Amino acid sequence: MRASTMQTLDNMPECPEAAIVTQVAVGSTNPTKGEAVRRAFAELDGAEPSLRAVSTPETAAQPWGEEQTREGALVRARAALSTVADADWGIGLEGGLVRDETAILVTSWIAACRHDGTTATARTAGFYLPPSVAAAVLDGVELTAAWHRIAGHEAIGRKGGTVGLLTGGVLPRSRLYADAVLLAVALARNAENRPAGPVP
Repeated sequence: MRASTMQTLDNMPECPEAAIVTQVAVGSTNPTKGEAVRRAFAELDGAEPSLRAVSTPETAAQPWGEEQTREGALVRARAALSTVADADWGIGLEGGLVRDETAILVTSWIAACRHDGTTATARTAGFYLPPSVAAAVLDGVELTAAWHRIAGHEAIGRKGGTVGLLTGGVLPRSRLYADAVLLAVALARNAENRPAGPVP
């Protein structure tokens, strides 16, 4: 008689628990922004997130100033989260321009929202536009179109972005965004521990 190959429940090997995958709604169909969000959550959680790219209400075609840019990120994050009911997070990414007395600064804001109302924002590093591009933008040309007109680059917003062009691809837009996404999410996760005012 053959020995039984059946195992009792006590002797069965334990099955590993299924990994919890973070569900993220991204308020943009731009692949560069999606990659930034993927990279940030993968670094934070040590696992790949599940992303849903969502078309959100139109924000300003060319946001000007920190406040308008930040508000655009918040609009995108909240709209994405409300669209995807089972999402853990809504992430909005918005690039904008800030004019000072002598030049134009490129900046971007990130917003991270949860269904319980928890929200945090963070900003990327900023940098100044080359004078020729800045002049075109001041004449009313959108930044992507300005680069196309001056240097022949097309659809930079869906690729490495202005920062990618200026750094020869060493620092692409997705990497610039990823650190700010990571910061916004980390701040939202630790909202109760954030200081109420300046740290002495």
